[in-house]
Amino acid sequence: MHVILTSGFKGIEKENALFSMGNYLISKGKKVVVLITEHLDDNDKSGVTADTGLVIREKVSSCVPCSFLFDLIAEIEDIYKGGNTEILIIELPFNSMPSEIKEALGNIEDMELSFAPTLHVFDVMNLGTEINMIPKVVISQIAASDTVLLNSKNVVPEKMDSLKKAIEKINTRSNIIEYTTNTQRGEIDHLDDILLVP
Repeated sequence: MHVILTSGFKGIEKENALFSMGNYLISKGKKVVVLITEHLDDNDKSGVTADTGLVIREKVSSCVPCSFLFDLIAEIEDIYKGGNTEILIIELPFNSMPSEIKEALGNIEDMELSFAPTLHVFDVMNLGTEINMIPKVVISQIAASDTVLLNSKNVVPEKMDSLKKAIEKINTRSNIIEYTTNTQRGEIDHLDDILLVP
């Protein structure tokens, strides 16, 4: 099973990106599960619709972060035993570090897991472009991520350029990808190459 770990600020932007990725991979004939770990408010609905065939599971820990890893491992084991999932996209809680989660999952016995480069979904509309305005936990996640996704919808080019420069200062090796969610399916191109999907 191929695992895609996705960090980012809690909110609709991250969930939209997850559904967009899932829809894209479903369109390529993959069997995909998206695991949601942060509950959104009832009035904060995702703008991207999950395609037919995309399985959405929700596992919100009652005590984060103390029980999150144990709950996550149990959920992954359950999904793995089902034997019908090729790709698992995991939304990580805002305060978690992808590298630590990846290391823990990589040590699970009796499961054959492969991992995509770690992703960070940056909330372009709600977070500043200056490094001193970006929360420290977000900076830490960007520094540890291989790819940063930026939704360019309704963002002026000047802000996007400033944001890219700020991200490059935080992590010089990160792959920065712009995408849009202009349709209900979202648009993130060529993710199978970026995510090393088998």
